[in-house]
Amino acid sequence: MDADTLLHQTVVRLRAHEGKYAEIARQNPDIGYSWLTKLAHGQITNPTIASLQQLIEALNAFEGLERGGLAEVVAQADPVMDPVMDPVMEQRTEPSGDVDAGRIVPLETA
Repeated sequence: MDADTLLHQTVVRLRAHEGKYAEIARQNPDIGYSWLTKLAHGQITNPTIASLQQLIEALNAFEGLERGGLAEVVAQADPVMDPVMDPVMEQRTEPSGDVDAGRIVPLETA
């Protein structure tokens, strides 16, 4: 893949997240919101390979968070811990016999 194709594909990916550039920028401390918007709007036409790679990594991280949500992040951070099979969560889903279990009951104020 040549550099122009990589740049074009990356800019297309970036533009698909219009309005979320600040969130993408937070994925990598070396990428600034201003730089992202300039690249997306064509004001930067020849970014360095290093900058482009950082953007690709930030997009990968952002898209992973957007798709998988917190469960995927937890699984990636600790592959031993499966949030679906969490024993604490399983314990909460077992019927307790208490008809009020799981209900939010407001406290009476004095």
